[in-house]
Amino acid sequence: MAWTAFQTVARALQLCGAYAPGETPEAAIGQIGLASLNAMRSTWNLQGVTCYGQRMIEVTSDGAASYTLGTGGDVSTRPIQISQVQFAGG
Repeated sequence: MAWTAFQTVARALQLCGAYAPGETPEAAIGQIGLASLNAMRSTWNLQGVTCYGQRMIEVTSDGAASYTLGTGGDVSTRPIQISQVQFAGG
């Protein structure tokens, strides 16, 4: 079984004493923890620490020869591996 991000958040909350060992955090607390974990991972990437992640990016296809993935400060300067493409519409 793969270790999930939510399990990492739950374990961190248990280690800092916010939850008892084995107690599951409520969904809202889990979402805050997950957002914090993702923010740390993004910051580490910007500082040169390689932290791989998975995300879904929707790109509107307009027939251009190429597309930029991400927007504004979120444009990736690191190699991206596209593992799945789903085309919807005409």
